[in-house]
Amino acid sequence: MGALCWVLWPSDWSKIFQQPEPFLALAVAVAVWVSAELFNGENYSTSSPTDAAEKRKAILTENDLRSAQQILSYHKFTMRELLKSQDLGAYFDYKYLVELHAFAHANEESHFEFLDVELVERWRPIARKFKDFARFMSVNSTPDLIGGREMIRLDHHVTALMKVGAEDRPSKSEEANQIASEVWDALNEFVGFLKVRRPETTNHSTQDTWYYATDRKRT
Repeated sequence: MGALCWVLWPSDWSKIFQQPEPFLALAVAVAVWVSAELFNGENYSTSSPTDAAEKRKAILTENDLRSAQQILSYHKFTMRELLKSQDLGAYFDYKYLVELHAFAHANEESHFEFLDVELVERWRPIARKFKDFARFMSVNSTPDLIGGREMIRLDHHVTALMKVGAEDRPSKSEEANQIASEVWDALNEFVGFLKVRRPETTNHSTQDTWYYATDRKRT
């Protein structure tokens, strides 16, 4: 605007009525500039910092409620069954391992995350526990087809009567059960904190859902 005034400012005011075009151009430019400033000021006042904060809070709430629902579903169904109820020395459905690995990967790639700072800090070490447990299960488990269903078992060299050709091999199922118990305790503690931090998460019914396994229907 200053450059425009410099160019259009009349050098001889006595000739302003003889050659009014530059002055009119300057007047129009000033009017447009003032209108633009007033318009921007109105927009700023209608989009106040409070509104921006409320919008961010709404986005944060939507994301965290979605993540919370997944955690609550795991706590009540899938991960309760895998981490708490299942003896990992016995056969169990391969879908549990698929779900475990996919969930650990989603945490690592930030496809699953919380935005609330308190929840982020509380969840981070639990996400690492899931990742370590998923890695342990991947290294030490073997798939097997039983009755047309793909199953998983640790210590696959162990039969109902004896160890087959590996009498000196240490059992991995006991270690797996111990790790699973530690992950479950951490998850259980987090859920307790989550319900206090975000009590609105308990307003919705908890669905029994496979979030990542190909077959999402319970069998």
